Amino acid sequence: RHSPVSTDAKLQSLLDSINLNHGAPDASMQLRVDESVKFRTEVQQLCWVLSNAQTARDAEAGRRAVAEGEVLRLQEALRDLTRLHNEQQDDKRRTELELQRALSLMQQSLNKALGLQEAVTASEGDKRFLQD
Repeated sequence: RHSPVSTDAKLQSLLDSINLNHGAPDASMQLRVDESVKFRTEVQQLCWVLSNAQTARDAEAGRRAVAEGEVLRLQEALRDLTRLHNEQQDDKRRTELELQRALSLMQQSLNKALGLQEAVTASEGDKRFLQD
């Protein structure tokens, strides 16, 4: 890309050359040269604006990619935590069931022991009754 100064200088040089070879340019030629310089300046400004817009768009795309990566990382962490929580809940339910089974077996054993104790006590009472 050419800088506006060098382009303008080239146009001025061309204009000076025309002045030397053909005399002073008429007003319409000067107007066309001025419009050409103005148009070239506007095009260069638009190119600069477009370049800045592209840079901003690229930066935004970069930020978006980082944010999307962070969202994916957090979603995966949430899935892991949910899985861990579910496993802990399953372990807790299994433990509660095992404790309930153990308590039930202990209650059954206690009932049997109490039944045996009553039978022994009754048997001892019968023996004493028979002995008396």
